[in-house]
Amino acid sequence: MQSGFAEGCQLRCGEAFLEKLPEYLGVRYGGCLVKGNNFGIRILDEEKQAQVTKPYQAMGELFAEGDGFFGEEAKKFTGPEYYPLSVRLLMGLIFKTLAKKIVSQLEECKAKPKRLNA
Repeated sequence: MQSGFAEGCQLRCGEAFLEKLPEYLGVRYGGCLVKGNNFGIRILDEEKQAQVTKPYQAMGELFAEGDGFFGEEAKKFTGPEYYPLSVRLLMGLIFKTLAKKIVSQLEECKAKPKRLNA
């Protein structure tokens, strides 16, 4: 699973569901690869996307070797489970101030009538 959220903890509820799903489907559970901080991957050019997805290919090869995603490499792949408190507080401040300002500016742009040049 991948997400735009950077912390691994943001994906754990999805992982819990995926742990149960194979039983319903009658297949073996091979683990779950969790990686956050991929929000911008959609806007990257093809070359940068290839760089970002290269580690995923390596993890797929590891999975194919038969160990699934239970090893230490898969755990390390996730990245931080939680950011330190100082980082979380700083990010909260940024979202409450800068993001709020940006949203406000976007709303102002939408409210202004658009003129067409003839």
